[in-house]
Amino acid sequence: MTQPQRLFQGDLLTRDQAAPVYEGRDPLDRYYSPSIWVDVLLDVLGVTAPLSVLEPCAGRPLRLSSRLAEFGHDVTTCDLDAGAVVDHHRCIFTHPWEARSFDAVVTNPPYKVRQGNEQRHAADAVRAMIPVARQFVAMALRLSFLEPCQNRVDLLGGPYRPSDIITLPRYAFVAGGGSVSVCWFVWDTRSSAALAPPYTRTHHITQARLDEYEDARRRSACR
Repeated sequence: MTQPQRLFQGDLLTRDQAAPVYEGRDPLDRYYSPSIWVDVLLDVLGVTAPLSVLEPCAGRPLRLSSRLAEFGHDVTTCDLDAGAVVDHHRCIFTHPWEARSFDAVVTNPPYKVRQGNEQRHAADAVRAMIPVARQFVAMALRLSFLEPCQNRVDLLGGPYRPSDIITLPRYAFVAGGGSVSVCWFVWDTRSSAALAPPYTRTHHITQARLDEYEDARRRSACR
C-alpha cells in the first residue's frame, strides 16, 4: 500500500497553528466518541485475548483508550494535540510509525485537518495505520466514508477492502448539534493483500442493541 506523503511537518498541532476545514468546526477536528462503542467493537469482532493497542488520536478525554484498558488491553495513547495528556505527542499522518508494532489500532481519527494550505483526510490516517497493526485496524468514521471518492477508493474495494463495517446508531458529537451516522470500519491486517477477505461483513447495531450493551456495562460495574 502506498504510504502517505509527509505533508505536515512535525508531530504537534495547536489551535493557533491549525485552521478549520469548515467554518465552525474545531481546528483540530476534535469530536470524541462515546466509550460504549468499544464494547460493540470488541464483541462483534470476538476479541477476548489481551492485545497491545495503539490509540493514535486519543484526544483529551481518553474515552476509547480508557475503555480498552478496562477490558485488559495494553494501550498506548498518542495525539497531535499539544494539550492532550497522552503517552506520546505524535501526528498520525506524519510520525514514522514502526511496522507491525501493535496488535491493533483503534481510534476515531480527524476526518479532515488543515494546516496552512495542507489538508489531510481520514483515508490518509487509515493508510498510515494499516502497516502498524498485526491483527486489525478499526476506525470510527462517518457512514459517508463509503462514498466512492477518489481519495479512498483503494480502501473500500479490491485487496484493501474492509473486513467488517459495524453501523452504529446516529450520534451527536456536539451538544445541541445535528447527529451523524458513524460506523466502525475494520481492516484485517493479518493476511497479505492476496489473501484479503472476498467480501465485507456488515453489522447493524440498533439503538435497542446499544442500550443492551450499556445495561451489560452497568451490571458488570456493580459486581
